[in-house]
Amino acid sequence: MQQEIKFPNNYNQCASFCKKTDCAALDNCVFGFNRIFGGARELRLDFNRCNLQCELCWSNNSDVGRFFSIDDVFNNFITCVSSNHKYICDIVKPQRPETFKIQSLQIIGGEPLISFDRFQFILEFIKRIDALFIEDFEYYSSFFKLDSKKRFKIKLFTNGITIGNSEISLSEIEKLNQFIHIRVDLLVSIKGFHEEGFSALQGDDSYGKNNFEYQISCLEKLVNVSRHNLYIQPVLGFYHSNHFNIKAPQINAKDMFIFNETSLSKRLYNVLKDYISKGHGFFVEPVHALGKTERDVNLFYFEKCSYLEISDLIESHLKSNSKTDYRKTKLKRLF
Repeated sequence: MQQEIKFPNNYNQCASFCKKTDCAALDNCVFGFNRIFGGARELRLDFNRCNLQCELCWSNNSDVGRFFSIDDVFNNFITCVSSNHKYICDIVKPQRPETFKIQSLQIIGGEPLISFDRFQFILEFIKRIDALFIEDFEYYSSFFKLDSKKRFKIKLFTNGITIGNSEISLSEIEKLNQFIHIRVDLLVSIKGFHEEGFSALQGDDSYGKNNFEYQISCLEKLVNVSRHNLYIQPVLGFYHSNHFNIKAPQINAKDMFIFNETSLSKRLYNVLKDYISKGHGFFVEPVHALGKTERDVNLFYFEKCSYLEISDLIESHLKSNSKTDYRKTKLKRLF
């Protein structure tokens, strides 16, 4: 079994760190670090290809990818965490080594759940990580920062479409609950509050009604999943930020993230309210440029100016690319 993973991954480079550890997988590693300086390590695995074409996505469907087997990915994972352990114990030797342990793994894309086969690939990969702890908990727990229930956190992102259209069944998703030392946070990234906004952000009406409904159906299916080792979190995948408001060619920024009287929008409102009442939470992901410099911000705006505005910011306090509780935004008024 093989799946296409972004390689080389321009968003995941941390070559200076890898060279310091003399990592054996330096030139053939599928992983990267989301954060590396000052501790708080989070590994990242990026699958290629998506079943949507969101105009404001940092990723796209033309990234360079290569096919890797589960053995390839798992062996990379072992090598990567071992190198980080070496960095702690032999190179830096910090006073608080706990802060330098791998705290989580983010599985993102593209779309990680683009197909049933890719889901099986990810499921098997997570099983193998869980088996490490079962085999020798004392040894492998020294590599990772675990939670109070002795679990390693894996954050799995999805747009939910293959769950909503039943290509991946609820019974399959519930297998993510079976692990002993793994906690899975399944983050379902919705792309708007109404069909018009969803379609506008795709730049193509053909990606509209069905996929928007599949996202809603996914949330409806998952809302009552048992919270044993699987936690479902709805996330509004694009929202205003301290850099930009989001708009669309024929939709004002103030009208992008409101619910309307259509049946689909009402269903989404009701299921999100259900998640909030059950304590699952609801989050937003403020839009960000593809880079951190002022030049990157300006270039992103120039390329996507039909979908962005930089004046009269609606949510000027929201940091770009930082998952935020909806209660810290103006969406608080909606619920």
